[in-house]
Amino acid sequence: AKAGESDITSVSKPYVMTASYASADIAGIDENSLGIYWWNGSAWVKEPGSQVDSSAKTVSAAINHLSSFAVLGESTIKKVYLPLEVKSAGRW
Repeated sequence: AKAGESDITSVSKPYVMTASYASADIAGIDENSLGIYWWNGSAWVKEPGSQVDSSAKTVSAAINHLSSFAVLGESTIKKVYLPLEVKSAGRW
């Protein structure tokens, strides 16, 4: 947002941001790990106090700044590591 020529990056009072989601939206994501994240210019940062209401299918957080926001969570898909063979001295 802009005020004249200046960017507005803060607010005078915190506000509550609430995002809703459907079960299909979080397939493969741990529902309890969901949170509201903000972009700090180089990485996504979880907003402190993010709360999940799994019965209402919402994620909320009290926010005191302006930014780009996203609802993110941790994958429930397990990592698979394939065997690695290293060639040594020209032989397998």
